[in-house]
Amino acid sequence: MSELDALLQRGDTLVVAAPLDATLTILERCSGAPPKAALIVDVASVKAPLLPFVARLAGFVPTHPLAGAEQSGPAASRDDLFIGRPWAYVPSGDPLLEGRVLQFIRAMGAEPFAVEAERHDRIVALTSHVPQMLSTVLGATLGAREEPLLSELHGPGLESMVRLARSAWPMWRPVVKANAPLIAEGLRRIAEAIDAVAANVEADDDGALEAWFEQANRFVKRLDAGRSDLRR
Repeated sequence: MSELDALLQRGDTLVVAAPLDATLTILERCSGAPPKAALIVDVASVKAPLLPFVARLAGFVPTHPLAGAEQSGPAASRDDLFIGRPWAYVPSGDPLLEGRVLQFIRAMGAEPFAVEAERHDRIVALTSHVPQMLSTVLGATLGAREEPLLSELHGPGLESMVRLARSAWPMWRPVVKANAPLIAEGLRRIAEAIDAVAANVEADDDGALEAWFEQANRFVKRLDAGRSDLRR
């Protein structure tokens, strides 16, 4: 018996915390040798590819805690990682199983959010995957400039913008592949907006630029309000 097979026979809750491609492999293994656990959850950031396992694997609920960071591994662990953060789950239609997943999420200190897989993937393409790609592109573009002072003459604004650029490609590769159309669409819309802003800057169009700032300010206030609601 392998270490994984032995692990599957321990405990009443199994959390598959691995990159998306590895998650699919583990769930396939679980389907062949059903684990002892009454509740099985994953934490991958794309949900649609996991839906086939809902019917094949008793106790499985696709979930996604929105609390990740650019760091990985045990050294980057934090005991407050999930506190007050949204934790999405795909509704099962089974009251007993749903009760288990709600109890688990709340035990982690997070706030459960029921959302269908397809809608989840559309939303996180814009709120997680596109920001990751934008941060990566910004870091790569600045890194290609032959100006050594770029790494010294900067403030916290740049540091916050490129924080996600520390993320490792092997972790993101299966996510980008699985959600590619939605990520590409989001990036193209932002590329169009960047072109428009560049034109406004060149034209010294104060009114148009102010409108961009005001729209951005309104959205950030919505984010702040959403976070406040979670803390209540």
